[in-house]
Amino acid sequence: MFVAKTLWFFTQEMRRMYKYKILQISLFLALLWCALLFFIGAEGAAQFLPLFLFIDASVMSMMMMGAILFYERQENTLKPLLVTPIGVTQLILVRIVVGILIALQSVIILGLFARFVLGVELMLMWWVFVVSVIAFAHGVLGFVISLLVKDFNGLLVNIIVYMFVFGFPSIFFALGMFSPVWENILLFSPTHGAFVLIEHGISRGTSTWVIVFALTYLIGLSGFFLVRFIIPRYALIGVKE
Repeated sequence: MFVAKTLWFFTQEMRRMYKYKILQISLFLALLWCALLFFIGAEGAAQFLPLFLFIDASVMSMMMMGAILFYERQENTLKPLLVTPIGVTQLILVRIVVGILIALQSVIILGLFARFVLGVELMLMWWVFVVSVIAFAHGVLGFVISLLVKDFNGLLVNIIVYMFVFGFPSIFFALGMFSPVWENILLFSPTHGAFVLIEHGISRGTSTWVIVFALTYLIGLSGFFLVRFIIPRYALIGVKE
C-alpha cells in the first residue's frame, strides 16, 4: 500500500511538472547549454561544462522546488493533499526525487552531447551520482527558502542573495581569482562542494578527502534541514498565505 500510494503521487507530480512546463523548460535549458557548448568548441567545453551543470543542478533545483510550492498556494492544492492518505514525509520526498530526475535529464543530455559530439573525456556515471546528491541538497535548500518567504519574488531575491554569498565565490575560485588557501573555507559552502564534485568528472584531480567531505557535508546538511525544519513545519508554513 505504501509503495502504491507513493507511485501514484509520483505519477501525479510528473503530470504537474508537465502542466507547469517545468519539464519543458528544463529540456529547453539543456538544449540551450548544448548549443552554447557547440559554439564554444571542444577545447572550451571542458571548462564551461562543469559550470553549466553546476548552475542546473543547484540554482535550477532551488527555483523549481520553490515554484512547486507557490503554484500549490495559488491553486490551493496543498491543503487537499494534506488530508489524503499520502503522508507529509512522502509528499516532500517524492517532490525532491522529481527534482533529482529533472536535474538528471540535463546531465545526461549534456554529458552525452559533450562526449559523443564534442569528444570531451568525462565520467558520466560519476556525474549521475553526484548530481543526484547536489539536486537533493539544493532541492531541500529551495524548500527551506520557499517556506520562509511569502511570494515568488521573495524566493528569487533570496536565491540571488544565496548565490552572491555562496555561489559566486566558488565560480571566482574556479576562474583562479581566489588563492587556493581559501578552498578549505569554501568547502563549507554547499555550492562549492557541488562545484568540486562536478568538476571532478572532467579533471579527475580532486583529492579523496575533499570528495568525501563534500558528499558528507551536502548529505548531512540537507538531512538536517529536512528532518529538523521542513518535515515538522511543511504542513503549517506551506499553507500560509
